[in-house]
Amino acid sequence: MIKKFKLWSDVSRQAKAILQPELELRAWNDLIREDKKKITRHLMNLGWIKDDGQLLVGVIIELNQMYKVNVYGKKTFEHFGPHRNSFGNYEKCCIEAATQDFVGILLSEEADAAIEVMSLYSRALIGRGAGDDFSELEKFCRAFNELAEQFSLNLRFSRQGPRIIQEKIVDNLVLEPIFTNLSGEEWEPVQSEFRDAMSEYRRATGKGYSASITHIVSAVQAYLQILINGNVGKDDISTLIAKGQKSGLIPDDQFSREVMGSIKSTLMELRQSHGNAHPKKEYANEQHVRLALNIAAVFIQHCSTFRK
Repeated sequence: MIKKFKLWSDVSRQAKAILQPELELRAWNDLIREDKKKITRHLMNLGWIKDDGQLLVGVIIELNQMYKVNVYGKKTFEHFGPHRNSFGNYEKCCIEAATQDFVGILLSEEADAAIEVMSLYSRALIGRGAGDDFSELEKFCRAFNELAEQFSLNLRFSRQGPRIIQEKIVDNLVLEPIFTNLSGEEWEPVQSEFRDAMSEYRRATGKGYSASITHIVSAVQAYLQILINGNVGKDDISTLIAKGQKSGLIPDDQFSREVMGSIKSTLMELRQSHGNAHPKKEYANEQHVRLALNIAAVFIQHCSTFRK
């Protein structure tokens, strides 16, 4: 079996931090113009926006019809079109005006206008693919969401439309207490699993949510392995809980046994049904991940309090 080839960023954590810095979660209005320009150019390089001229004209016309006072698509509005050829398609002059309007809205207008025009564009993709009605929309969502993750943007798109994510709530209420309890160097494997879980969570896709649950369960397992065995790599969660209770490293009163049992069974059910460790029944969603995170936090907090 060929060993996995590692990139420099896989070997050096410092290099990874330089190449892909950890940014604070940002709203669209918080992005500098250069970042908005990069996101737009990345989308265009991937074949979106610029290759959808006919669709784009319709999007800008619809935007102007919806918001007649502000008229966000000014070039299209002042172009006195639309102009169509003998085949019924929009002429090049209309496509150029609509493209300039679309890009200009993303770069210069407030977030509400930028997100609205992207929403109209996304909706217009429904029914355009060779597969099911949502195939092109889902491709665009994946492309945009990957960019949003890299730029630490709090906006995601899905079949249901745009939504604002709130990871800071998760960070402040769930992850920060966990990291406070596990501040020593020996807990780095646990922290690493939680960081990977949040990275997958931010992808805002079914695959990402399922991967996130797998990392959360691995974090709990790593925590128990270090707590009970002194290092990672041996025993599953059920075995570790039994060993920990027997050795007095985790609570063993009746209430704690019931709580531990419920936590263990719920985490196992989430991993089996929605995680990547087993053939899943269906991909996980945001609520599944938040449930798993909160359960993991309660479990670690309860054990940490007992240790103190």
